[in-house]
Amino acid sequence: METQAQARPFWKNPWFIAGVTGILTLTVLQALQSRTLHALPERGAVPEFELTDASGAVFSTDDLKDRVAIVSFFFTSCSTTCPAIMQAMKQVQTAVASSSAAARIHLVSVSVDPEYDTPAVMTAYAKKANFDLTRWHLLTGTRPAIESFVVQGFRTAMGEKAPSNKGLIDIAHSMKLVLVDRNGQIRHYFGTEPKDLELLAAYALEYANAEVAR
Repeated sequence: METQAQARPFWKNPWFIAGVTGILTLTVLQALQSRTLHALPERGAVPEFELTDASGAVFSTDDLKDRVAIVSFFFTSCSTTCPAIMQAMKQVQTAVASSSAAARIHLVSVSVDPEYDTPAVMTAYAKKANFDLTRWHLLTGTRPAIESFVVQGFRTAMGEKAPSNKGLIDIAHSMKLVLVDRNGQIRHYFGTEPKDLELLAAYALEYANAEVAR
């Protein structure tokens, strides 16, 4: 009589699945690190800022010192563009997670609805979406501070809260993912298509391994 272990096809064995997953992750990581990349121009430094993360702690310019940042803009009640933006961030986080430079790459998502998106609201949102907040910071703050960060700091639009034609709340904001190098310089604005995310991950790894200007 066959046992359950003997009857199970080898491709359903959890050890086999784990091994294949590990090989695929390593292959993707090696492909990203071996890609030849063109130099990106510096587009200006991120200005000094002080906001609040999902834990309620102050998060400022100092927290990104010597780190690559991938910055996006969202709000928790958004059901149109934001889910795609946050899923894209999650994919980039996964793509670089196995690199030795992963600790130097941090994700930053800034709410454009700070009156509603309190730390408690953002924490619940992250938990429901299963986000790993180890090196992913969801930020809120006062409206003037957020507007300064988004509009003056990153040169992207931030609209006023308004009802959409579907009866939902809408706030115009950029769908781009912004790459900031370890010297605090904005390098590029990436889309959320798979090819853009692959390129963003490759550049993030390159800048994470680059020397920091002193």
